[in-house]
Amino acid sequence: MPEDFTDRFEAQVRDLGSTGGVIRIPAGDWLISRRVFLSAGGRSISIVGEGRGATTIHCNSADRTITLYNARYCTIRDIHFVGNSDWWSAGVGSFRPAIELSACEGTTIEACRFTNHVCGIALGAGTGTLGDYPLLATKTVVNNVSFSDCWTCVKLVHFLEAMISNVWSMGDGGRRGFAVIHAEPGSDQVYDSLILNNVHSTHPMEYGIRIVLTTGSKGANGRNQVGQFANLIFELCKGVFVDASAAFGRLDIVNYYGERVEINNCDDFHASCSQFQYGLYLRNCARSLVSASYVRP
Repeated sequence: MPEDFTDRFEAQVRDLGSTGGVIRIPAGDWLISRRVFLSAGGRSISIVGEGRGATTIHCNSADRTITLYNARYCTIRDIHFVGNSDWWSAGVGSFRPAIELSACEGTTIEACRFTNHVCGIALGAGTGTLGDYPLLATKTVVNNVSFSDCWTCVKLVHFLEAMISNVWSMGDGGRRGFAVIHAEPGSDQVYDSLILNNVHSTHPMEYGIRIVLTTGSKGANGRNQVGQFANLIFELCKGVFVDASAAFGRLDIVNYYGERVEINNCDDFHASCSQFQYGLYLRNCARSLVSASYVRP
């Protein structure tokens, strides 16, 4: 049984100075036995391990594992987060991310690995405010991260501007997942500007990307960009499904290889240099352009 690191983790949080600092997790197998709510008070706080092959956190909490709240320009890196395989039976209805970002700006999550999670990373939390801060995540970067046997890898709950790159989702094939990237904001939640680059999935999933924007709000200052998706490979899953509303548009897909892609109600859709296996379906997509691509019926 891994040693419980929860008290030591929270002690490091209490010892941080007024300007923030670094929480260090040494090499080894450690247990986080309850949710850690890290209220940063606007500080820059980083959570750093010694490598995703050296530092492992076992997430046996019945809730989120780490919630980073009201943080500015923080980094989480070099950690392997291992969930409880029993969570798998709970499926998409159970929201237990290993990392949740709430009212955070400029967070970077890099060089991490997530295994056996219903949700690996969640950007934003619910609606409204906690204290004086809205719960959305802004200007988030996820880079060089891998997921193994996760139901949903990244859940976009309530966010402005996210860049997700160099991601690999894998699984043993015994348990089918839901989506590598999933966004389905509620009526008071915000979706705006998702940039994807180099995302590869070999895990049997319902979707590579599933984005439903029929009830969510467009971003700040009237921006309404669905995103730019480049260098995607989705095997053993349905590929890309985007269902937007009249408020949204501007979706570019470049260098895509995978199965069915379905885009609904998205203005300014462009696709190029791609192979769409089993069809590219566009419905109510004004100003669409598809070039230098192969579409297999």
